[in-house]
Amino acid sequence: MLNKIHLKLTKSILWKKYFEYVRSAQIDHVVIGETGIFLIETKNLKEMNIASIHDSPHKQIDRAGMLFWLAQKRKFGTPYKTYNLVVSLKELPKFRYKYVYQLSINNLKEFILSRKRRLSQFQIEQLKNWLTKLRLINPRKKSPFFFI
Repeated sequence: MLNKIHLKLTKSILWKKYFEYVRSAQIDHVVIGETGIFLIETKNLKEMNIASIHDSPHKQIDRAGMLFWLAQKRKFGTPYKTYNLVVSLKELPKFRYKYVYQLSINNLKEFILSRKRRLSQFQIEQLKNWLTKLRLINPRKKSPFFFI
């Protein structure tokens, strides 16, 4: 598992879904295993906050998922199966958002393990090595950055 990942493009692209230009995104956690790649946005939100946030956690992880998909496509030609997840400490009313799953922390392990096996050990190692090589440390913030 990798934590606090920042994806950054060399130049902005148009995110057609929102007609916004996007250049970067932040991912709280990336888990890679036999059942796929899981991009996880973690939140401790109250029920009333989840739908009222301008840049909702669902939109944040969707943006990160789009940039991650683009990075995979550029590197491997065909992207591997990736799941965009918003994980909260407690159960919240479901907030519908296409391409994003919303779970409580209690359901995360089951969700990851119940997916169909899609990746071989070779592919897992390939992805892990690719992400590790992309990692550059920003000395001021001491957080990893992935440049695409």
